[in-house]
Amino acid sequence: MMCGFTYSGWADDTTGTLVVTYQTGVKGERLERVRFWLRKNDKDKQLYPASHASVEDLGKLSRTVVVENLIPGDYTLEFVIPNRDSFFYQPEIKQVKILAGQITKVNQTLQPRYVSIAVSAVTENHTLFDKLPIISLHTSSGKTVHCSSDGSLKADALEPGDYTVLFEELSGYICPQPLEIVLQPGEKAENMLGTYVPNQRMGLQTTALPSKEVGTLLLFYPLLVLGENEEQLKYRLKDSGGNFLLQESLTEVAHYRLKSGSLTVLRALPIGLYEVEFYVDESALPPKILSRKNFEVKRGEIHSLEMAFSSEEVAAFKEALSLHREMERREKELAFAHNPKAMQPAFLTIKCHGPDASWALYRRSILVYTGTGSVNRLKVPPGGPYVIKAAKKEDVEIHLSPKFPFFLEASKFFQVDIFYEKPLSKENLINNFSSLTPGHKMSYLSSRER
Repeated sequence: MMCGFTYSGWADDTTGTLVVTYQTGVKGERLERVRFWLRKNDKDKQLYPASHASVEDLGKLSRTVVVENLIPGDYTLEFVIPNRDSFFYQPEIKQVKILAGQITKVNQTLQPRYVSIAVSAVTENHTLFDKLPIISLHTSSGKTVHCSSDGSLKADALEPGDYTVLFEELSGYICPQPLEIVLQPGEKAENMLGTYVPNQRMGLQTTALPSKEVGTLLLFYPLLVLGENEEQLKYRLKDSGGNFLLQESLTEVAHYRLKSGSLTVLRALPIGLYEVEFYVDESALPPKILSRKNFEVKRGEIHSLEMAFSSEEVAAFKEALSLHREMERREKELAFAHNPKAMQPAFLTIKCHGPDASWALYRRSILVYTGTGSVNRLKVPPGGPYVIKAAKKEDVEIHLSPKFPFFLEASKFFQVDIFYEKPLSKENLINNFSSLTPGHKMSYLSSRER
């Protein structure tokens, strides 16, 4: 017995054969991941293709599975499709009758819900182009899926997802921005336009090489890789001789911020073999290479690259940068301690609403100052975090504003309010408010609510 079905290993006249042929679309999308359940009843079932079933791929666009030596009777056949994104129409469960000594055939087309895109280029004043622009279509990862040189693009039989449409730069025009298109299964994006705006001055500045000597490079790369250090993410090109190309030599470069990431378009790039490096440029640290790829620019063609950055490399850079900045802060603090005039201090005012209140000031868990009552314009090193801890008293509530750790900036003023009080009556609350500024009244109320 095998999963409920009798399987003897050879054919005879007392069993039947089932031949199932299925296909998924014009490109054989996800064909290798399709399976089907064959059930004789609720308990006897088998998932196919199985190891003992004969499988034949017809040009990888369709698949035939032969199941032999089945016990005659009624079966159900149910396809299992990778369909979390609803790309396919869900086929119905089929009823199959197996007869002794006979072959039963099932043909199934798993119909995809394709999307399509149609885009045209026009001029703002509806005049004719001297040269029709090239329009290219790309996936969110940067893969080129379609390209047209006649000023219009139509792409059918596409999988659902995010797409970007790019337009060629033309002399005398301001190039349209890339079009970002998100299509759900079965949707169509039609009659989309890319409008070229005349710009004669721009046309006079064109310095591109003849089209037969250059090509175009598209660089797709993720956003928010470095967080607050995003502006330090740079790239550079190296030719086949190992020489880095000067940024000044890249005359036609455009940068776009897309929903799916960043896109850099390098047009009029001389043909040849190159290597691109993405690195982090931090003046205090050696350049950190995050990713590199080799590519070739061919005459009149568009080449696209998707750059991925290793999370380990990014984390290593952030750690090194954090360590460097921490060392810088400590050096400044040490210089401040030995020669306060060499640095600009921060000014801290402690406003204590209670004349006999004692408190302590801590910086990174180290005690730096103790006081009683209010202190005005206390000079302290910039940075932090700082924390104020007030001495406790019986039957008295303590409220701080701010309540949480705080940082101080050089040459800037900062105030901390400390409230010592018994549970307030309405009269005491009014008296206490009289000494507060409007802003600190709000802080005081917030601290009491907490």
